[in-house]
Amino acid sequence: MNKKTPPQARLLVIMARILMICSVALILLSLFLGAYVFLSPVSAAHSSQPLTPTTAQKPKTHPHRPVISASKYQGEVGAITQLYFSALINHQYDVMWSMLHPDIQAQWGSQEAFATYEQKRFQGFTLGTFTKGSVNDLSYWMNPETMTRYNRVEEQAITLQITPAANLATLPIIDQHASDVLTNIPCIVQRASLSAHQGEGNQWYVLNGGPADPEAPLLPPMTPVSQNVNVPILMYHYVSEVPANDPNPELRRSLSVSPTAFSKQLDYLKTQGYHSITFNQLMNALYYGVALPSRPIIFTFDDGYVDAYTGAYPVLRAHGYSGMFYIITGKVGWQGQASWDQLREMLANGMQMGSHTIHHVEIGKTYQNSPEQAQQELEVSQLTMQKQLGMVIQHFCYPNGDPFKGSNVTLQRAITALLDAQGYTDATTDPGPTGVLQKGADPFVLLRLRIDGRSSLNFFIQQMKTYEG
Repeated sequence: MNKKTPPQARLLVIMARILMICSVALILLSLFLGAYVFLSPVSAAHSSQPLTPTTAQKPKTHPHRPVISASKYQGEVGAITQLYFSALINHQYDVMWSMLHPDIQAQWGSQEAFATYEQKRFQGFTLGTFTKGSVNDLSYWMNPETMTRYNRVEEQAITLQITPAANLATLPIIDQHASDVLTNIPCIVQRASLSAHQGEGNQWYVLNGGPADPEAPLLPPMTPVSQNVNVPILMYHYVSEVPANDPNPELRRSLSVSPTAFSKQLDYLKTQGYHSITFNQLMNALYYGVALPSRPIIFTFDDGYVDAYTGAYPVLRAHGYSGMFYIITGKVGWQGQASWDQLREMLANGMQMGSHTIHHVEIGKTYQNSPEQAQQELEVSQLTMQKQLGMVIQHFCYPNGDPFKGSNVTLQRAITALLDAQGYTDATTDPGPTGVLQKGADPFVLLRLRIDGRSSLNFFIQQMKTYEG
């Protein structure tokens, strides 16, 4: 700049240059913002959903567990349970019968059937005292045998002291420690309005008889039984679609039944008059000759995948069916596996739970390598489930069917003895051996029918008709 230029002119030139630089900067900024808006895959101004991390993955709504609160009926419920279990100890089965909810009486069919069961269940035991816990109010209770929901019920834990009369060494392990398994068993009563299964009526009824109930922990007969029944036990793994990126798609297709296909299978079974039963119902039929509903069936699901909760459970409930879920305890909560909270919800809404070991090991082969490790797989998985779910675990499923896919009878006997010693009452196979004839003499070899996800609905129907008789 010429030094002779007047100061005012120099100032104007400087200001002009500053304005030019600012203009260029604004132009560049506008171009940058325009490119960002144009190239961005989802514009916040035009997004069809709020940009929150939970919107697209909102879980499906499922029934919650019952709400538990302190009961305002402590005295009344205590009087009911006092009368009911005093009648049990004194063999006053007519008194017990008169206190049962009419729905429960209808399940039994007759007072004679109920009394016969109670007599046989405790045959060989001396019934002692019983103790009662505090009374809680439950917002509802689900009967797993009928999948009927009863609202506003009361719960009181009962501990029954019983002593085997026979030589302990000759008895099943559970019978030797019967008082231990009949500790803090919930008794459910309702002040009923019978027309809608609602509470707050004017008459108290027993819905679940605690230690005297068919769904209480099982007590195997002290003498061998030979009763047999025909009950299809269906075996499932996944109830979900096959992922596109599954590393072994053919195996996964065989193990996966889609929720739609599963629902159609249950539609067929419903139209044919099938009734789901619990494993307690099955074992009570084998042990004591308790009558089963027409066309009984059991649904089982191995491994405890998350789609047990998201796929199988809602479809079962929609059809009024219960199911048994065999859990690998060491994998609960892993990616792709159900969580303990999900399992608790399922249990509270009529589903059943059994052990499938800690690590899904083949229990026969594990026993051959280390009997101690095999025992740990059975014991720790059982104890873990009992702690997490607050119930006695007596049902088991052999991972991969081992040792019953082989012919080593000595090994099979060793494993069933180990199960008995750990307090299990029954176990299901993985075909291998298959069929619907369940034998009271072989409670640790309950047969199942494998449902292959690659098969059509028509194949499923024909498979069921083979065993319908």
